[in-house]
Parts: sequence; C-alpha cells; structure tokens
Amino acid sequence: LPKERILEIYLNMLHLGPGIFGIREASRELFDKPPTKLSLREAVFLGSILPNPNHFIRLYARSIIPPDRRLKMRNILNNMQRSGFIGPRTAAKTAGLTDMAVISITPPPRRYAKGG
Repeated sequence: LPKERILEIYLNMLHLGPGIFGIREASRELFDKPPTKLSLREAVFLGSILPNPNHFIRLYARSIIPPDRRLKMRNILNNMQRSGFIGPRTAAKTAGLTDMAVISITPPPRRYAKGG
C-alpha cells in the first residue's frame, strides 16, 4: 500500500478518547465539525493527546489543558514550521493561543468530564 493509504487507514482507526476512534469521529465529538474544517489549534491538540487520549480528553472536557500538553502542542507547531508546513507567523500566533490554553471556539464536550 502507498504511504498515504496507510496513513489514511491509521487515522481512521486511531483511538482518540473514550469510545472515540478515528479523526473524523474525534473532530465531530470534540469540535462539532468535520476534520477538513478543524483549525490548526484543534488539529494540533488531537495530535498532542497521544498516547493517553482518554486522560487528556477528560481534562479537556473540564477545560483543563495541562502545561505538558501545551508544551507538546508547541513542539508539534515548531516541527510543522521547520518542515515548511506552516510559516513562522502562523506558528507564533497558534503557539500563543495554545499557551493560553485556547484550543477551540467550540465549547468542550462536558459528557467526557467524568473520571478525570
């Protein structure tokens, strides 16, 4: 299989929270939109919650973004910038918002807040 197809299969099966499998389901459950409409912050957040998505989704549902997740998000943004996927202004603006724990304009889904 081509690399792109392998990545597509992986992203459609990836465990991203309590009962949430795949990027499509995660973007609908957490941000009420399809993956193609995710903001850069939302997409980077989804990447940052691995390898323990249940824990971090529950914290996010309580509006908690721990410092280690914000640091991981910043590292993802830095890697995206170094690789040429985003420019320095986009990286800096997004990093500033993630440093303030601003992930999405969509409120976190409270139904996952149990079990902290």
